[in-house]
Amino acid sequence: MRLSPTRKRISRISALAAALALAAGLVAGCGSDDTTDGGVEIVSAWGTAQVPVDPQRVAVVSTGDRDMALQLGVKPVIAYRYGDNPNTEYQIASAKKAGFDLASVPTFDGTDGADYTAIAAAEPDAILATNSWSNDDEFDKLSKIAPVVAVEKKEQQDTMPWADRLRLVAKALGRSDKAEEFIKNADTEAAKVRAAHPQLEGKTFAYMIIHPEQITYGSSSDSDMGPIEALGMVKAPAAAKFTMSQDKVSIENLSVFDADILFVAYPFGDEGVITQKDLESNPLFQSIPAVKAGRYTVLDSDSGLASEIAYSGSASFNWVVERVASAASGVVNGKGGQ
Repeated sequence: MRLSPTRKRISRISALAAALALAAGLVAGCGSDDTTDGGVEIVSAWGTAQVPVDPQRVAVVSTGDRDMALQLGVKPVIAYRYGDNPNTEYQIASAKKAGFDLASVPTFDGTDGADYTAIAAAEPDAILATNSWSNDDEFDKLSKIAPVVAVEKKEQQDTMPWADRLRLVAKALGRSDKAEEFIKNADTEAAKVRAAHPQLEGKTFAYMIIHPEQITYGSSSDSDMGPIEALGMVKAPAAAKFTMSQDKVSIENLSVFDADILFVAYPFGDEGVITQKDLESNPLFQSIPAVKAGRYTVLDSDSGLASEIAYSGSASFNWVVERVASAASGVVNGKGGQ
């Protein structure tokens, strides 16, 4: 579901050498005694980072890390962007609520990976990479520029709930109190939406995602379905059969998606392994009890809702909760389908 780029730009091979040389100079210029004051030690799956106390110059290598930094009151000195993709409605609103104009945050094009030259030139005190799916390739190089904050276990890249990720970033930035306040407010808002939709309480759900290569069980046993579960809904029993590393479902086994409510997403449009038209005309799909009863809904992919359900961040959590509540309520009594 993640649309994380994997190609590496050939021209960056030569740029990397220059970037690492610049990084070495920057580290020397900043001094190696940042850790003498104690700082914060962050142990990750790729290495240990000693982050200086209250870092002011923070670089981020994912939009999720950017959003968390902003919510904690820190404007990144440079941030990742994916090509010319615009910021989403909820990202702009979240940054504005935190007191920042998202358009004013300096960026590097991360389409082909981290731009080490640009990141080093920004002279960061710390680099946030808790939402990055490229740490296997990039962590060591980024560490030569500044301490890198990442998750403790690799599987947490996919499974860590947004609130715990925010707590990790807040620990590194010395802003844990602010994180807890933000989480409390988000939970309060989600509780209001839940109370407004009591018909969803206790309902089971399944999440079908149509990828270019396969159909996946998006609500697997170890996936973070926080925005849906915040409404009192629970994963269907079949979720126990799947994990995020083992979530492929064949057309012949579509019956595993039965639940009180079925969410279906086509994040790649007609480039998925099967189109919406072909799936909905398939007898095996039509035979799923939730589909037969009209208790399924197709999620909007253009707005980002489809991906954010599976991978909600601190910027999108309440935005997703509200929209999921609306979509689920529209089909819980068998009125959906389209």
